[in-house]
This record gives sequence, C-alpha cells and structure tokens, in this order.
Amino acid sequence: MAINAFLSSSFSSEDLELISRVKELLNSVGIHPVQAENPSEIPNDIIAMIEQYDLFCAVLSERSHGNIPEAVSFELGIALTKKKNIIVFREDKIPVQSMYSGKLQKAFNRAKIINRDEQEFDKLSKTVEDLLKIYGFDPPSLLLENNTIKRYEFAKEQAQLLGSTILRYYNDVFYKNSVRNSKIQNYPTEADIVANRIIQREIERDREFGKDRFISEEDNNNPEKKISELVAQSDDRSEYTWVIDPLDGTLNFAYNFPFFGVSIGVLKNTEPVIGVVYNPTTQEIYCGLKGRQSECIDLRTGQKKLLNVIDYKTELRDSILMTHLSTKEPGRLKTIEVLNPIMKHCRNVRMLGCGQMALISIALRQFDIFFNYSTNIWDVIAGAVILSGAGGYVTTSLTKDSRWNLFSQGILAACNDNIGNKIRELLAAELQDDFPNLMGRKS
Repeated sequence: MAINAFLSSSFSSEDLELISRVKELLNSVGIHPVQAENPSEIPNDIIAMIEQYDLFCAVLSERSHGNIPEAVSFELGIALTKKKNIIVFREDKIPVQSMYSGKLQKAFNRAKIINRDEQEFDKLSKTVEDLLKIYGFDPPSLLLENNTIKRYEFAKEQAQLLGSTILRYYNDVFYKNSVRNSKIQNYPTEADIVANRIIQREIERDREFGKDRFISEEDNNNPEKKISELVAQSDDRSEYTWVIDPLDGTLNFAYNFPFFGVSIGVLKNTEPVIGVVYNPTTQEIYCGLKGRQSECIDLRTGQKKLLNVIDYKTELRDSILMTHLSTKEPGRLKTIEVLNPIMKHCRNVRMLGCGQMALISIALRQFDIFFNYSTNIWDVIAGAVILSGAGGYVTTSLTKDSRWNLFSQGILAACNDNIGNKIRELLAAELQDDFPNLMGRKS
C-alpha cells in the first residue's frame, strides 16, 4: 500500500515538468503524491488538506526561489506546526535553508532530474527511502511480498539439498570425473546434471512455484531466446523466474579445489530479488533478499553474520581485483588486453574460477573488485543480489551505469560505489566500448 503525501502546490508554472519528474520519483519509492495542481492562489482549505496527510513534500527550485517563497514557507509552516513528516526537494543551486533541518532537504540537479538521469534518480530515491525509514515508514519499494519471501526460504532449503548432493560426488573417491579430459570444453559433470534435475523437479512439483520460469546453465543452450521471452513476458506464466547454476565452479570441483558453490537466483519480472549461494565445503550459506541486508549463515554453528562493505575501501591502489578468462577467445583476449593497464592502478589481480564465490568474497571483505567481460546471468545473478544487499556496487554496463541489463554479457562489481565508479571509468577508457550484448547491441 502506497504512502499518501501532500505535494505542495506552491511552485512556478515554469517548473511543471520538474514537478512531474518529482512525482515520478515519489511514485517509484511508493509515495502517492496528491495536490500539486499549481492553482493561481493558495486554497482556503490548505490547512485541512495538509493536516490529513502524514507526509508533506515541497520542491524548491531556482526559478521559484525568488517568486513564491512566502507561499512555500506558509505551507511548510503549517506542516511543521502540525508536526508532519517533511521532505524538501531543493535544487542544488539553492543554499541549504536554515529555517528547517538540513536532513529534511534533498538536493537535486535540475537538468538531470528533468532528463530522467538514472544515476541522479537512483541517488535521490535512496536518500528519500532513508528518510522514510527514519520517519518510521516502510517504503513500499522495499516491502517484501509474501510470495517473494516464500521463494527466498525455499531457495535456502534447496541450496542446502543440492550442496549435500554435490558434496557426495566431491568426496567419492570412485567417482569417475570426465571433466579432466582436456578435449572436453563444455563440461557439466554428473554432479551438475543430477543437482539440476533435483532443483527443477522440486520447483515444478511445488503447488505455488510450478508456473515459474526456469533458466539453468545445465539445460540452456539458447540464452538469447530465454531472456527475450522473459523480457517480453510473452506468455501467461508467473512473474518469477528461477536462474540456477547447480554447480558454479565446475572445473574447481573437478580438480578438488574447494572453491565452488550452488547458486540460486530469482528474478521478479526482470529484476533480481533473491540470491542464495551455498559453499558445501565450508557449510556456509550466503543469502540476499532485495530490501534486506544480506547475511552469511554458518550451518555448522547456526551463527548468522550480517554482510556490510559500505565505506570499507576508498582507494584503488589498495584494492585487489578479480577476473575470469573465458573459454571463448574474443572475451579472453579482451580481458588480457586490459589487465596490464588496470593493474597499474590496483594492488594485484586474482582469478578464482567461480563467479558467484568471487562476488561473495567481496561481500566478505576478502577482495574488492570483480569484472567478467563475457559471462552468463546464471553465473552472477545470485551473487549480485547478495553483494548489493551488503552495500556493494554492481553494474552490467561500463558506459551507462545501468545497474542491471539481462542482455549484457559482462558484469562489474566492487565493494562500494566509490571504488566501483573509479574502476568502471578505467575499464571504459581501456576497452573504449561497453560489455558485449547477447542481442548484438551495446549494453
């Protein structure tokens, strides 16, 4: 249910487009703004109108600042007198207003808001959500639907089940491992195949999840088609899609290197909302749910640890970068091409052979940056949700910072926005291009 808010009608007629964008932003975080019709004079019943809402919003622009400050001040005065929760959107060219707390004032760039700049919208939305939480509201954009929570709990259960299955193969000295045949390039092991069969069967037989879509590395030889259908919503199936890699890090597994895991991600429509990664060798399960802080659960002890990487690292020169060399030559050569110049700015580089666990290692503050020029969504969805829930930075575009594009074959992740933006600019400059795209377009 949306939060109803009174949006001040005291603004210049020249600001109509700006007000329209502010209303879009409010709607995006679950606030339903009323009023804002820009009447020629303040309505007689303005006090009663403001009084009936728990939230009051006003927009201070450079254009209106000299024209109608008295009207804005009058309405704000009413809201303060009535002890309403207040949000003031203040154009960044206007100084902080001293008559009310600076914490209530959210600065914005006029041109970027009018042009729907994604970064500006995201930044402003985040500050509004933080203020709503201070006021005691649960922003509806962060409220978790019961159906999503059910899938989250189910994903955690299934990850442990699949981990136990994989571990039996890992510890079986008689298990014949054909992956060690160097002629095999696309190498699902028997453990991959069995685990994939289990999770697909469990989802399909569930009464609530049976109509959900299912994308898995082990049975998907046409990712373009699957993702196109998902984006187009061309059938009447569920709004949820399971994105599974039952054994991420197959080569590590095959060579007895204990750095692999079960990966279960869930998209709601096209947005990643659930991520669960389980490392069966350490019996640690990493859980991410959009709108909650991610956590690590040690199944041996039952101990839970919240994951938090915000402000963990500030300088590239102190950061260790992880990457992956694709089996496909174009992606591999591109990665090798940029590693040397990038390493001049970072402390060192590592390759761990498991994309999901690389993302988890950033959430655990073990490493700082991960980029993969050519990957698939099942290799990164779950870890991306978990890292985002720990305060990390994840994007699938080097040029737009579009955060998530299902068609992109690349990913860049970092311990925070500061490091993420710095490495994104460096990679974009070195590659002089964006990540490749499944549909043959730029991300």
